Amino acid sequence: MQKNRKNEDFIELALDEILKNNGYYEKKDKTSLRYKVLANANGDLVVISKNENGHFLYFNPNDDRDRGNIFNFCKNRGIRAEDLLKGIEGVDLKATNITHTSISSKKALEEYEAMKGLAFNNFFFTKRLIDPHLMQEFANLKQDKLKNIIVPSFTLSQTTLNEKIHSYIVQNGYVSYLCSPLIDKESKMPKNIKSLCYGAKGLEILKTQQSKKEDIKNIIITESIIDSLSLLELKELYLFKLVRQ
Repeated sequence: MQKNRKNEDFIELALDEILKNNGYYEKKDKTSLRYKVLANANGDLVVISKNENGHFLYFNPNDDRDRGNIFNFCKNRGIRAEDLLKGIEGVDLKATNITHTSISSKKALEEYEAMKGLAFNNFFFTKRLIDPHLMQEFANLKQDKLKNIIVPSFTLSQTTLNEKIHSYIVQNGYVSYLCSPLIDKESKMPKNIKSLCYGAKGLEILKTQQSKKEDIKNIIITESIIDSLSLLELKELYLFKLVRQ
């Protein structure tokens, strides 16, 4: 069963079923449609979910560093992924009733992942005069073939464990800022459509690749990413300056 198995194959296997066959049991009073809560006799507690790509992920509500896929699970416990699969050849590891995001969100995320990084000479710079050096700091700013600027959007996901609500944000789509706005001719007062939302509508969030929760000094909340970037530049809250401080 373990021969020639690729990493992608491992992370698509139902982690909840694997753990059930390795001494874990499901806490059904804590389990929801989106999450399964499992524990073992040693007090190890994990919450398992399935993302839009069909990958099984987990987190330990008692340790923020203990999270990820099956490989992270094994690394954090000093075991190998192959060891978890021994003796369970008869178990259907593709079957699970954990729900994931809608097809539209899945398609939007696939489109987002396929897009290239933001070009230095983009229309936020040429038309909005936003510093291109500043924009290059955000790895999750992207650009499509039509030179529209793409910003990831996130929604809130929650699960209750030990009477405590744990909240997490997950990407469920993206917003496309149009280089050439569309004209809504059917409106009584024709107006330009400057952006389009794909997947689940959520909050647009940008952060640098190197940023960590404990290092955050400023959170900028505005009506749009354009306003956020403009304010960031106006207040001179340049990311490289903050890092050096």
